[in-house]
Amino acid sequence: MSIDWMFTTMEEVVRQAGDGGAPDEVRAAFGRFLGHLRATAELVERDGMPGGPIDRADGFRNVLYTLRFGLDRVLGEASPCAPAFGQRWPAHLFDWGGGCPDSVYRTATLTGGVTYRISGQIGNAPDITLQFFEGAPGCLTLQPSQFARTASGDSEVFVGGPARDGAWFELPDGVTNVLLREFFADWATAEPSRLEIEALGVAADNWPIMSPDRVAHELDALGEWIHLSAKFWADRLVAGFRGNPNGFTESQGRGAIPALAWGYFEVPPGHAWIMEMPVPDSPYWSVQPGTIWWRTLDYVNRHSSLNNAQAVLDDDGVFRAVFSHEDPGIANWIDLQGICNGAALVRVADAKESFKPIGRVVALEQLDRELPLAARIDPEGRERRIRERRHQMTRLLLP
Repeated sequence: MSIDWMFTTMEEVVRQAGDGGAPDEVRAAFGRFLGHLRATAELVERDGMPGGPIDRADGFRNVLYTLRFGLDRVLGEASPCAPAFGQRWPAHLFDWGGGCPDSVYRTATLTGGVTYRISGQIGNAPDITLQFFEGAPGCLTLQPSQFARTASGDSEVFVGGPARDGAWFELPDGVTNVLLREFFADWATAEPSRLEIEALGVAADNWPIMSPDRVAHELDALGEWIHLSAKFWADRLVAGFRGNPNGFTESQGRGAIPALAWGYFEVPPGHAWIMEMPVPDSPYWSVQPGTIWWRTLDYVNRHSSLNNAQAVLDDDGVFRAVFSHEDPGIANWIDLQGICNGAALVRVADAKESFKPIGRVVALEQLDRELPLAARIDPEGRERRIRERRHQMTRLLLP
């Protein structure tokens, strides 16, 4: 059985299923599934994890969030012989892995040896990628510039199967999924891509092929992934708090995908975490907080993310944001929504060099002294911003 923390590895396990099996195998697999849930819940109280009541309660809730995300991936994907890009992830409601507030994510299930045609209209996001996975590792990343243009004006690319002329790219036999990422800065003018994916020369199969063996494999894949995924994020958080308390890591480049820097904060009530970094030379950059389990906070109904189109920049070329539980009246406020311990993500597309934001915790009454030139906003202005966020993101998340 091949499985790892990345959700794309569940498909590898399910594909090993046959059309036989017995009910006893499903009963045993369900028992193993419940055992994985219990083991995942035990991670909430492991050494090194924050132990506050909110942290512990959110940890148990996170088991359910992870289960929900995994169910979508295992039970909600179409056949790789008749694939379709799934619905856009509502990351403000159900998230895994620190989903970006500015990104539209969509996935499709693939299989090796098949030629796929991806075609349609490319959107206007400043950063768009199609990343293909062979289980956990990525095996190919494409950008719009690598698509061809059809006579009708659509964009088109072929992947997998035998080599062919034109815009074609090889895929390994073990390919499992493709993930479409589109990062938008200006939500008001954002137009997501409208892409279709089709398998060429392959008859649609009877999907799903229902059998006791398949259900047993689904239970095993889902249960083990939930535990391994939660352990991965817990390990990362423990190491991050030890190495960068209330600070950030050096950024990590990811090729065509925006570079990332991870931050770790502990902000008691009555305090704020000030983060700052030079303004990147980039078409898109952003900052967001998340829980200790790397789950994105609600950014639609709360002011809990900022990007380069939303932020107010200081005259010295430095971006500064204030993470706190109550609105300090500073324009670049990040609402922590009661999360005292958590993680932060800074993304920079087309990063010209590495970056490392800095952070410091101060009492709220010190903010005027610490940030004397920061732009302010009144309660009515904040409410207008939140109403606009809600309006624009509702439009973006509609099919």
